[in-house]
Amino acid sequence: MKLSKPPFKKLNNHLTLGILREILYKNPTMSLDTPILVQRVEDSYFENKGSGWSENSLIVEDPYMPGTTNQYSQAWCAFYDEEREVICLDIHY
Repeated sequence: MKLSKPPFKKLNNHLTLGILREILYKNPTMSLDTPILVQRVEDSYFENKGSGWSENSLIVEDPYMPGTTNQYSQAWCAFYDEEREVICLDIHY
């Protein structure tokens, strides 16, 4: 399956590598095997949201299940839950 590769529009007020680095810097004792959790969002949120979710999604062929695709959008924010020792990513605003 060949997919088109339109340019991905980076959203200014969303999660970046710099923000993740800041979390790491502020939590120097965090283990390198700290789990990263992703917030679950129902498909209907993306299908019915009128704020550009579908226009700014990246559709990628699944490397583990050839012939299937996954849809990605830029994460909104992240935080480190020190008590549970996990990083949490919010994937909608």
